[in-house]
Amino acid sequence: MTHALTVGSLFSGIGGIELGLTRCGMELRWLCEIDPFCRVRISRHWPRVPNLGDVRAVGWACVEPVDLVAGGFPCQPVSLAGKRRGVDDERWLWPEFERCLRALRPRFALVENVPGLLVSGYCGTIFGDLAEAGYNARWTVLGAGDVGAPHKRKRLWILAYSESK
Repeated sequence: MTHALTVGSLFSGIGGIELGLTRCGMELRWLCEIDPFCRVRISRHWPRVPNLGDVRAVGWACVEPVDLVAGGFPCQPVSLAGKRRGVDDERWLWPEFERCLRALRPRFALVENVPGLLVSGYCGTIFGDLAEAGYNARWTVLGAGDVGAPHKRKRLWILAYSESK
């Protein structure tokens, strides 16, 4: 007998990734979002799912482990539409995603960001961090238009997986 994959969500926004994962039968166990507008929206979708708030303040030792950690850390530091300040931008929160993975050791991680991450020079950092943490990874770029939406909105998707679990 198999169980539904459990999911923890980082940088939850209004819950787009989470909505897709739960519609696929996965069980959302916790969210992590600080924006007040977004917090209201996700609490309407998942009123009983705890929101851990600011990812920088989470003590991961006290958080329920899950099978999959998913999220899209802020893209402004690497977006081609922005100043591309990378690690010098206070919104560069990849290290918080990595901190969560190292603490909880989920079997899978699903990372979403803009394709600008590929040309920023920081994608190698992310893949290196994942490898050091014991994860293999695959990536692709998909746009909303690739699944029938009337706009492009390209996004980089990274699926990392640990074969040790």
